Amino acid sequence: MKFRLIASAILVSIGLISIFMLWQVSQIKYDYDFEAFFPKNHPSTEFFKAYRHKFEPDNNYVLIGIKNNTGVFNADFLNRINDLSDSLAKTSYVTSVISPTTLKDYRRYALFPKLVEVPFLDLNKPERFFDDSVRIMSHPHLSGSFFSKKAPAVILIIRHQSDINEVQSAEFAELVRNVVSAYHFDEVHYAGRTFGQSIYIDIIQKDVLVFVTASVILVILFLFLAYRSFWGIWMPLSVVGLTTIWTMGGMTITGKSLDLISNIIPTILMVIGLSSVVHLFTNYLDRRRQGLELQVALFGSMKEVGLATVFTTFTTMIGFLTLLNSNVQPIIELGIYTTLGLVVALFLTYTWFPSLIYLLNTGEKSRYVNNSFWNEKLMALYQMVMTHRVKILLIFCALAALGIGGSMKIKQNNYILEDLQADHPQHQAFSFIEENFAGARPFEMYVGLKDSTRTFFERPVITQLQLLDSFLVHHYGVGGMTNPVSIAKAANKINHQGKDELYKIPESDKELKAIQKDLFRYGSQVDLSAFLRRNHYEARISGFVPDLGSLVFNQKNEELKSFFESNMDTDLFEYQITGTATLVDLNTVFVSDNVIEGLLIAFIIIGCIIGIMFGSIKMAFISLLPNVFPLLVTGGIMGFFGIDLKMSTSLIFIISFGIAVDDSIHFLSRFKQELAKNKELSTSSALKQTFLGTGKAIVITSLIISGGFLSLCFSSFLGTFYIGILICATLIAALFADLFLLPALVLTFWKKN
Repeated sequence: MKFRLIASAILVSIGLISIFMLWQVSQIKYDYDFEAFFPKNHPSTEFFKAYRHKFEPDNNYVLIGIKNNTGVFNADFLNRINDLSDSLAKTSYVTSVISPTTLKDYRRYALFPKLVEVPFLDLNKPERFFDDSVRIMSHPHLSGSFFSKKAPAVILIIRHQSDINEVQSAEFAELVRNVVSAYHFDEVHYAGRTFGQSIYIDIIQKDVLVFVTASVILVILFLFLAYRSFWGIWMPLSVVGLTTIWTMGGMTITGKSLDLISNIIPTILMVIGLSSVVHLFTNYLDRRRQGLELQVALFGSMKEVGLATVFTTFTTMIGFLTLLNSNVQPIIELGIYTTLGLVVALFLTYTWFPSLIYLLNTGEKSRYVNNSFWNEKLMALYQMVMTHRVKILLIFCALAALGIGGSMKIKQNNYILEDLQADHPQHQAFSFIEENFAGARPFEMYVGLKDSTRTFFERPVITQLQLLDSFLVHHYGVGGMTNPVSIAKAANKINHQGKDELYKIPESDKELKAIQKDLFRYGSQVDLSAFLRRNHYEARISGFVPDLGSLVFNQKNEELKSFFESNMDTDLFEYQITGTATLVDLNTVFVSDNVIEGLLIAFIIIGCIIGIMFGSIKMAFISLLPNVFPLLVTGGIMGFFGIDLKMSTSLIFIISFGIAVDDSIHFLSRFKQELAKNKELSTSSALKQTFLGTGKAIVITSLIISGGFLSLCFSSFLGTFYIGILICATLIAALFADLFLLPALVLTFWKKN
């Protein structure tokens, strides 16, 4: 009666908390903050924040690529582009619109107070379109930037307010789409932060629903195959369901939104939260099968399995807590909230779950599934290990060597939109702009003079800057670039009535000084503050490049560094590559260090735990080898299949190790218990009992967790897809290592005291 009262109180209390947490889950928000992926507390991040404060943000724009199948120098098409530009300029959040029909050439005439504006395209004179097109396509800043060289397409650049949030971004993107759709162009493509943000948030929302649904279906399937009963499905499922609800409710309470990384938390908790439940439930059913009463069987299972599940939960927590070593805030938060979920899962496993069993009297003998199938298969595995131990060790050594070879082929690389699969409309839009224009990846570079008494418009200074300009265009591949050199050339052309042949640095020092004097005189017509500071010794070099991947740009940056040191006066000039894309690339460089450091920390802590548990350093090494093997398998797969190491795929190793080590600890814990029960028991006999006692639970949990992670393969994000498929492969490799390699190592290297 006492235990029934306690169990009832536990269920009611947890039920009330769960109702509150479920309400919190209904309030959870979705977010995609690109800046959250900048290196945390890193000098490069701080530099970029100061840089954009001096000039302007590098991601407050939208690119609209528009194709006209009959050609762009067409009166009807250009008039529609012009009307569209006017409509967009009146749209909420828009600060400016630059389009092919609003581009102006400027000319200065003596005694005239303002610059004379001359459009590159005069829409009132379509008969001049051919001449205009020749001039435009030969212009270095228009051809390939606003007018495609490869297709009948043009591009519009919309600048918007830089401080709009995700809700406003979605509203802005919808407004722009509605305005553009009214003009019925042949083909339209969008790129930019606001469009990417709204699309990513939509995908995250859909993915969470798909992941949870797929995980529930797969978990139900595996639980049915394991227990073949209704209670064998819904009772374990209730634990992981409540774990997920409590954790996501906690995320809402603490103000955490679901993002590109944290959207996998529900799936992780749905699958790894089952491990402790399955081990406890399987042990309990085995005891009931032996004829023990409910209370004796339940408390006996909690005592026998409890310590091992605490150890395994702790080791999994260690794996996720090593994510706190990351430089990326979303990855740090993944570690924090998943660890919180593991604590909740352990708590519910030993409160909610036993209370259900006790009150419902689950596990009557008449409802047991025959266990002979499992015993037969596990005995066959045991005999295989005993008979072919040496062969098993050799096979695993060969596979490990192959994995090492593949791992050495892994490259650190990252693309801006790589997380979107190639068939996604946004990826295709990005590719259209990449292929037909200067590129969609922003290029940002700070250049300054160390001597504040000097200016960019001194002859020796501008001459060296010309060398830098040439290198960036012809070797780095920057298109549509604005910098002090292009500003000086344009100013010289303006001062000579817009003659194209005078788009160059003035030949006389007098004219050069005149440019410097007049630069900010016409600010109402030509605003240079986004590119040049009024002190004339700090400037922004801005343009676009094709998204070739961080691996290529790291090499280009090294070449730029070498060029700068060889051709520029480093006592006078200083520079730094910066910008949103560069900071995200920088994190890719940090990834491998974070992974290696995290794994080393996990190896040491978990090795110490097992060493203390057995009182043997040798056993600590024996236990770690089967858990290193699946990581080598994963590394080999990534290397041989060309899967790059980046922020998303770096999670695979930490998550996999933290989960995979659980089964090793369960196996070794049971092995130790068998030896403790009977001091006369041989190592081989203890292994036999361990196979029969814990083998079923290890197989079931591994299949459930692997199947659960497979649900991530339904994601539209390529990184999430790889997390799902590779963690699944890692856990399957870990299962084989625990069933074959671990016992073979124990038989070979461990001797009873």
